[in-house]
Amino acid sequence: MANTNTLQLAVVFVFCLVAAVGCLGEPNGSSNVALAAEAGEKPNIMLILTDDADSSLLPRMPQIEEQLILKGTTFPNAFTPFPTCCPSRATLLRGQYPHNTGVISNFGPHGGVGAFEAAGNDEDNLATRLDDGGYRTGLFGKYLNEYAGGYVPPGWDEWHGWVESYSSGKIYENGRLNAYDHSRHHESDILGSKAETSRRCPLRLEQPAPQTQVFRLCHCAC
Repeated sequence: MANTNTLQLAVVFVFCLVAAVGCLGEPNGSSNVALAAEAGEKPNIMLILTDDADSSLLPRMPQIEEQLILKGTTFPNAFTPFPTCCPSRATLLRGQYPHNTGVISNFGPHGGVGAFEAAGNDEDNLATRLDDGGYRTGLFGKYLNEYAGGYVPPGWDEWHGWVESYSSGKIYENGRLNAYDHSRHHESDILGSKAETSRRCPLRLEQPAPQTQVFRLCHCAC
């Protein structure tokens, strides 16, 4: 495992396929995050990660384009070093290449949440550093492949982590395993309502609250 002192974390408000980002180029547009940083304030951060949502889908999602893309920041020279689900998620959390995180597959000894934790990544990552910095953190949706619930990883204050496959309908929520009926509710609606409730609750947001929302769109691989 690489020295943890080399960990570099970059938090961006983006709409993207996989948020493993490198060689970004000059960003286009402006964001509230940048303005807050200039003012010396702690910005609220919401990172939305979608899987397998290629650019051809965007014309069919006008609200995504209007609310996120046009009001956000675009990195025209962004690349993913490992375009596979779990390795990219690990890179997002650690700010390292897959050969440094130790997660180079979705499953097996070198993939999934097991490989991520075996390398000690769960003890030092985006969530733990933001939490140590005074932020209140939350995850709503998928964490890493093969996550089976039963615990909340370090650094997360609000946790709604999808358990096993999306078809299971199970979400481990702050110490409790709940099951949802997909015939009545789409998972995006379930997770979206929980994230919105958390965002709107002023008594629970003592510090700016970064949130990771992972909503499934045409997702088949993981």
